[in-house]
Amino acid sequence: MPTVATYNNSEEASLAMARLESCGIDSALQNENLVGMNWLFSNAVGGLQVVVADEDFEAAMEILGEPPPEEGIMHCPFCGSGNVRQKTLGSASVIDALVIGNFGIPPSPIHPEVECADCKQSFTLDQALAAEPKDTEQG
Repeated sequence: MPTVATYNNSEEASLAMARLESCGIDSALQNENLVGMNWLFSNAVGGLQVVVADEDFEAAMEILGEPPPEEGIMHCPFCGSGNVRQKTLGSASVIDALVIGNFGIPPSPIHPEVECADCKQSFTLDQALAAEPKDTEQG
């Protein structure tokens, strides 16, 4: 099985494998356990290697060579932009969540806020996921 990509951490390797799987290509990860036990071995063994079947090699190289899509799955309900980011929780919210979680009390449903980088509007995550992308091309 030929190697189509090499990564230093399992997160990047998992994203590449998920991208291949979404295109119907089965892949495997070599050296995952060895590097996971001691990351210093990564350079010695050639990193985490994503491998595919011989017949899928060309297609996998093409897929991983493409840039990831610019638009995300969330869109601004006001302007339709895909350039939205989930707001981070403040330190008080994180501490409250940890305390509640440690005492076995289920936390109340949280509706995290999202902010559009283009129009600067804030809205809930549910609104962002439900919004349809708008055609921003001007002709």
